[in-house]
Amino acid sequence: MRLIRLAPAALLLTLAACGGGDEKTTTIDTGNGKMTVSQGSDGEGQTRIETTGDNGEKVTMTAGPATAWPADAPAFAPALPGATVVHTMGGNDGKTTSQMVMYETTTQSPEEVVAFYKEKARAAGLGKVTQIASAGNFMFGAEDEATGRTLSVQAGKSDGKTSGAVTYAIKPKG
Repeated sequence: MRLIRLAPAALLLTLAACGGGDEKTTTIDTGNGKMTVSQGSDGEGQTRIETTGDNGEKVTMTAGPATAWPADAPAFAPALPGATVVHTMGGNDGKTTSQMVMYETTTQSPEEVVAFYKEKARAAGLGKVTQIASAGNFMFGAEDEATGRTLSVQAGKSDGKTSGAVTYAIKPKG
């Protein structure tokens, strides 16, 4: 998938965007086509990078203290109560929208985080559950093949904080 190949290039450009407040647009020839990268800051410390490939696939990343849980997140992937969003990254290939939210919290254990999202997935009708636990780190995944909805949750504890990522994908209605 080309979207995956665009993400690393855009991620490298995150460092370039961290210092500026002005919107900047750059076109990069990847060897397989071109991508356009727009980067900027909201003036409150949040950095945003949007990458669009030749075929219209998009990757959007935000990072910084003003980063928030995506407002359009589905009911099975709501904001984690008490968590601070560290970074978000999302994409849309015209068929599926996906989003990853990296978080940290001092109010919930990894087990509680996974239990919270397991309940949300169950209530939304996601099945085909996969779970892994090892040395205090937890992974949980669920999907609904009929609708193309997926949810993946990772949680671990370090330095008194629970941190990890919530990743979800949805297909547009219609």
